[in-house]
Amino acid sequence: VFRDSGCGIKESRNLFTPFYSTKEVEEGSRGLGLSICYSVINRYDGSITLNNIEPRGCEAVIVVPLIER
Repeated sequence: VFRDSGCGIKESRNLFTPFYSTKEVEEGSRGLGLSICYSVINRYDGSITLNNIEPRGCEAVIVVPLIER
């Protein structure tokens, strides 16, 4: 579980879409962070869930299955 105390994330179905951002466009911003995270986690049959935390911030819950060798 990862948490921050920023402004949170606006509700959207596009959060994991490449080049999509809920923030104001900043110089050099690409909007790839969550799509890359989702791609890597999904490749290993995991999941990522984002939750806003009241009154501010966001929580990312990442689950990746254990693989024994």
